[in-house]
Amino acid sequence: MTKTVLVVDDEPANIDLVKGILPETIKVKAALKGEVAIKLVGKQMPDLIVLDLIMPGLSGFETLAQIRKLDTGQQVPVVIISGNAQQSDIEQGQQLGVIGHLQKPIKATELLAIVDKL
Repeated sequence: MTKTVLVVDDEPANIDLVKGILPETIKVKAALKGEVAIKLVGKQMPDLIVLDLIMPGLSGFETLAQIRKLDTGQQVPVVIISGNAQQSDIEQGQQLGVIGHLQKPIKATELLAIVDKL
């Protein structure tokens, strides 16, 4: 069965970067806004969400909080990507069930290690 990763980032270049890192056997869906991500998860739960923290409109944490309220979004694994590696962000992510926090620019080996575990 094909695995699906939802990449949520307001920068298309970052989405393309994640797509380029992931194996071709993984289907990548993209959302440039948190609101779009919430709708996509409501329709079909991905196997993993790669979520930027700093976005216009809903932030990554606001987006994740809304996703966690959905029946389909309560258990989905989430990896945060951010240029921000503040301890408070890491702790907030852990409270929302985040499985990893990757610093931008993303290192392919770190992302692939998380994907391999899933």
